[in-house]
Amino acid sequence: MAAPPPADGGSTGFYVYVGNVPKTASEDQLRRFFGECRGIVAFSFRLEDCTYCPTKIAFIKFANRDDQERAYGLNQQFFQGKRVFVASVDSEANFTPKFSVMVKNLNEYITEEDIYEHFKHIGTIECVQKPANNYGYVSFDRCESTQRALILKNRNLKGVDIEIQQVRRNICILLEKPTGPQFGSIREKCEELGLRYEPESESETKLLVTNIPRQVQEADILEYFGRFGKIVDWQMQKSVISVLTNSACVTYSDAKTARRVFLGEPHFFQGVCLDVYNPRITYGELQSTTAVLLKRTNVFLTNDEIYQAMNECGRVSYIHRVDSTRFCTIVRFRFAIAVSQAMRLKQIAGENVSVVRYTEPNYLTDTAPIPEAFPKSGVRMQKEEVLRRLIEQEERVELSRLQTVPNEAYANPDGKFYRNEVQIMNYPIGTTLGQFRDYFRKHGTVINLREFIQGDCIGVAIVSFDTRLEARRACSMNQNFMNGKRLLLHMADEKLFLDPELCVGVMGLTTATTDEHIYDRFSEIGAVKFVLRETSGRAVVCMEHRRWLDAAMRIILVGKCRVQVSRLFVGPGPGNPNVPNNQFPPRQNGPQPPPQGNGWMPGSQGVMPRPNMMPRGPAPRQVVPSRPNLRQVEIMHGNVRPPLLGQGPPMRPQFGNNGPMMGPNGPPMMQGPMGPGPMMQGGPRMMGPNGPPMMQGGPMCPNGPPMMGPNGPPMRQGGPMRPNGPGPMMQGGPGPGPGPMMQGGPG
Repeated sequence: MAAPPPADGGSTGFYVYVGNVPKTASEDQLRRFFGECRGIVAFSFRLEDCTYCPTKIAFIKFANRDDQERAYGLNQQFFQGKRVFVASVDSEANFTPKFSVMVKNLNEYITEEDIYEHFKHIGTIECVQKPANNYGYVSFDRCESTQRALILKNRNLKGVDIEIQQVRRNICILLEKPTGPQFGSIREKCEELGLRYEPESESETKLLVTNIPRQVQEADILEYFGRFGKIVDWQMQKSVISVLTNSACVTYSDAKTARRVFLGEPHFFQGVCLDVYNPRITYGELQSTTAVLLKRTNVFLTNDEIYQAMNECGRVSYIHRVDSTRFCTIVRFRFAIAVSQAMRLKQIAGENVSVVRYTEPNYLTDTAPIPEAFPKSGVRMQKEEVLRRLIEQEERVELSRLQTVPNEAYANPDGKFYRNEVQIMNYPIGTTLGQFRDYFRKHGTVINLREFIQGDCIGVAIVSFDTRLEARRACSMNQNFMNGKRLLLHMADEKLFLDPELCVGVMGLTTATTDEHIYDRFSEIGAVKFVLRETSGRAVVCMEHRRWLDAAMRIILVGKCRVQVSRLFVGPGPGNPNVPNNQFPPRQNGPQPPPQGNGWMPGSQGVMPRPNMMPRGPAPRQVVPSRPNLRQVEIMHGNVRPPLLGQGPPMRPQFGNNGPMMGPNGPPMMQGPMGPGPMMQGGPRMMGPNGPPMMQGGPMCPNGPPMMGPNGPPMRQGGPMRPNGPGPMMQGGPGPGPGPMMQGGPG
């Protein structure tokens, strides 16, 4: 795999890169391994203290060409039980989509040699690398071996069911370069890539991360970015511009760490390259001789596919893809000669594309929707099948997810002592601060505790964490056991939502009836989302699906206790409080948490939870949202004109209160020289028939422009129609069809 070293030793001298070195190896031991190469003049280890990467690397500088050549001869030789990888530091060797696969679901006990033994019968292996404990790469010498690996039936490796996927883009085999990051400062990066520098970017602690594979576990991506420094907040949502990926907003504890991540590109992760943007910086050129523009980029295309196709035209230095209004993508090359070649591209990964030279007028000019490729390519059909499976998995997870809404009444009694609080119910009464610290140690640092007790067996604990990210990760322990009690926990600044279509009230319980007795009895009917013991005599049971509610109503015995089961209903008034048939009055006795709305229990409020936003294709469907999102319903039905989007040059990443997304239901986007930002408050998290309405310039329909009518996006003035055809459709048309047409007749 190693490329031939430069004749003069290169600009970096006679250095070699040594990968897959055991963490425990010392400099003396590695020097003895290279004993035949006597001209070592410099030696350094990297990644020694990195807990993310299970091995480390070394850079060795030799005094002459002969010793460097002898060092290359030790490539793939064993050193302390591992095959070391030796290459020139100027090597262009990559794990490529054609010759490599990625292996997932690994653990710390599976070594590179285990992976090598598992795949060696398929074909000649050139390199095995494990950049993290949970995944690795295997490179073959023939593309046929790659295809055989992808359909390998034996996927059990040391008792673990592994997952084999194709590498999506060229992944550099060298984990680090001896010279460090490509750019030394944000200003230097902006000048080199045509970005508009803003001094405020130097102190920014938030970053936008895009092109995260949708199937990636959140804990894995957090582990990757946590290697650079302390993360205080993290929000990940479904991408608007690429349906097979996620986007995230990561907040570091200091600006220095954020700058390091922003300048440390490329970020290779599980077979893809993550794109990191500073929200203060946008693309700044009015026109460019080295950049092209992809108009209305298809939402089934990933950044890696765009990069691979464009990189065949010339070396790509930057991709700017954050526009969820026009769906434009800017690709910048290192050399101008690649532009003319890129403009001849008509398809990328089986999807039609429109590539023009980048200028600001070209960016701002409206373009008619690009027709879908017909018939659909095999790649597209495979993506749709993958998306369908992902949606099914996400829907199953969503059924068990605890539903909450913002708690406007939440008040922190003292910010010096309490912050990032998590409300815990159904926990063992008397649990101390130290016990909570031990229990949540894997997720974060517990710094304080407030507790409210009612009677002898019912309590509410409010636990403070060092960062909001740690608090959110602690919430992932919902429904886990603590000393025999199944915990019910959520962020303290949110309210537990008791859905009347899923929840029932249980009366007549006794102190001898435990929460697990209730859980087991109702589990005989169907999956139980949670059991909330409000008092010793009453509880709330939430089922995962409404089809089990009628059967739950017929239960009369829990253990040996005769009970009465009744429905919850949504009462009138602000906030739609949950009141279970007037049988469960609000708690009156004993200390209570601060008032949290007019619900009948702490943290509860009868507001519909966030809608199920699962994309299944390019056409949206109506979703019943929560009361705070009533404006979304009005926009979908044509009763309210959506806010007009400001026109401006290429977007810069911008964040809203609810995460890194933008949509027609968020506030108006900023206008002026910076252009609108892609992350606005209240924007949609996902696209498709189960998601919110699409905007002009959204994903294409199978055979034409975006759909009209109440289920499609209202088209704004200046839409894709031309003077010779009908004018732009307006919102508010009668029935399921579009509104009245304007500006010219059908001729």
